[in-house]
Amino acid sequence: MSLTATLIAQSIVTAAAPNADALPGTAWNCSYNDAEGNAFYLEGDFPEAPKGWDPNTGLPTKIAGNGKEMFLGNKEVNAFESRKDIRTYAVSFLHGDGSRYNLIFDFVKDSHGLSTVTHYVPSADGRGKLHAYATGYCNSNFHALGKGKIIK
Repeated sequence: MSLTATLIAQSIVTAAAPNADALPGTAWNCSYNDAEGNAFYLEGDFPEAPKGWDPNTGLPTKIAGNGKEMFLGNKEVNAFESRKDIRTYAVSFLHGDGSRYNLIFDFVKDSHGLSTVTHYVPSADGRGKLHAYATGYCNSNFHALGKGKIIK
């Protein structure tokens, strides 16, 4: 690839535009089973993203439950999709050992949803490993705009 083509290709990549509309929030709870057969639950209330919110910026949220302490407390959530019938969110954070946990939530209105937890462990040779940590069965309550937690 020529230098000109490389520069043009790089200039085409742009960040996602701010939300054209506000994205409603979602209250949720998930029952998980981890890869070792242990059961735990997590719950929270993902906030509404106001109109103009940068989708690359996480929204503050708090997760409760009886899971390991690293999953609980103040986190940031990204809203990837918020339609009338489906909502997709992600919570990703670094653990103290340098590894990363990713929680993906796929909620379906008036039905059950799924959540997956993966654990990325970096290695000295640069070839880290991604592990399936847990899978959850979820319930959710889709808030209408202005009815859930609102971030200003």
